[in-house]
Amino acid sequence: MISNLNFFSGKKVLITGVTRGLGEALVLTLCESGAEIIGVSKNIQGLQDLEKKIRANYSQSKINFYACDLENSDSIHQVFDQIIARSGVPDLVFLNAGIKYSEPGFDYVLMRKTFEINFFAPILIASKLISHCNTSTSLRIIFVSSMGAYHPMVATHGYNASKAALTHMVESLSFDVKKMGIPISLQLIFPGLIATDMIKKNVGGFSWDRFRAASFILRKVQKTKQPIIFPYFLKIILRVINCLPYRLRYRIFCKLKAS
Repeated sequence: MISNLNFFSGKKVLITGVTRGLGEALVLTLCESGAEIIGVSKNIQGLQDLEKKIRANYSQSKINFYACDLENSDSIHQVFDQIIARSGVPDLVFLNAGIKYSEPGFDYVLMRKTFEINFFAPILIASKLISHCNTSTSLRIIFVSSMGAYHPMVATHGYNASKAALTHMVESLSFDVKKMGIPISLQLIFPGLIATDMIKKNVGGFSWDRFRAASFILRKVQKTKQPIIFPYFLKIILRVINCLPYRLRYRIFCKLKAS
């Protein structure tokens, strides 16, 4: 856990995908920060269980949870209208929710579902929040991408492609946001392998515990608005591999599978 969370005190922090993995770890790590936590997930039972856990262990926490199907644009509009009406525009947003299917073949339906949640949902949420901003509104949106955005891997073409699209969209959009005259900041996070339900085994000893990852992210968010990439040694390894000739790079990535 982080010893100093004063940066988040009094801030409204919205996080998507809070019922498991990194999203849940971010929520639980922030519970003693004094932040107002707004959590979003499709899993209604998971939200109820998480709220009970927080009420039992962090009774002073300010939390509001919303059930939202991020694959459904109508659900996103409805829920985020409720959030904005109740709490206003958040100060800090972690667009963390994501899915990854192991896809040995080409499955268009799974590919489309992956893009709906990993790419289109964050775009719609960001667009909706930005549309409610003005010159006196400070909004920082943090998009959770992946190191997989910059390399292929066996049976993850939908996931890696969706994260690549998200990354380039955010990087391009940040140029336009600067011209709007509104204090909006867009930031990317590139995790390596985090030990969650999405990554069920430690690939080569490279995966991080989700609470370690959450603490690292929250420390970095306090210090920088630049892209956050971790673990550093995996970043270096991937950069070296990406400098290799295509055939050799292809053979290396063919042997890797995050599952």
